[in-house]
Amino acid sequence: MSRFADPRATRTVELGACECPGTPHSGDWCKVRSDLSGSELATLLKLDGMDEATASETIAPFIAEWNLSDADGVVAIDADALFALKGPTLHAIGEALGETLRENLGLPNPSGAPSRASSRGSASRAPKATRTPTT
Repeated sequence: MSRFADPRATRTVELGACECPGTPHSGDWCKVRSDLSGSELATLLKLDGMDEATASETIAPFIAEWNLSDADGVVAIDADALFALKGPTLHAIGEALGETLRENLGLPNPSGAPSRASSRGSASRAPKATRTPTT
């Protein structure tokens, strides 16, 4: 293990049945970066304040590979291609990047269950409020 982010580390996002022209494969997928540096985390954390075009430019380098194609073959991963994706596809990619952010920042996942990187213990819940009797 190193203290440096591995730019080759990825996670695969299954996008469902192939929707490419001619259905050249059984399913569409995308691989997003899964090990990020502190600078890369800071970049992704700024996405909320960006317009769609700038966000697409920012996200593109975090997509390592995909098999999405058009009539001319596999589409290059760039801001224009991301900007043109349909909502559900872009949402799935965004969710995977969100999970990568949570894991790399050490944040709990939305379910409250331990993430893959955490210990096997269950997530702690907030203690129940206790009521002190009044007199």
